[in-house]
Amino acid sequence: RRDEMKSVVWSVVAGGIFGLSGASLAETVIVECWALTFQPEHITVQVGDEIQWKKMNGDHTVTSGTDCIFDGIWWNEMINNSNPTFTWTVPAEAVGEIEYFCVPHCWAEMFGTITMKIGRLVNSRARI
Repeated sequence: RRDEMKSVVWSVVAGGIFGLSGASLAETVIVECWALTFQPEHITVQVGDEIQWKKMNGDHTVTSGTDCIFDGIWWNEMINNSNPTFTWTVPAEAVGEIEYFCVPHCWAEMFGTITMKIGRLVNSRARI
């Protein structure tokens, strides 16, 4: 019994010191979809965080890719009256930067960027 208690205490201490209790550290980042902009346009997140895009006005998409072309890697989701939010939990496979845009407003350069960080350091790997 005493050895079990030591093991539990060590796990809690290690989790606190080394950041191993990541589930409790997840954050939710809100990105507002306005007429021709995502606010904020650039965000930094880590694995396990949630990003929630929220309709403020107009109809939009949240589409991963560059140059107004869906990359087929992450998402192409509608944000409208029927679907006023889109939430994505950042997976371990997400590294570097993910660029995204709004299909109907790409002509107005409605773009956003998600930068992944590892711990306190920003991951500087090349764009996906």
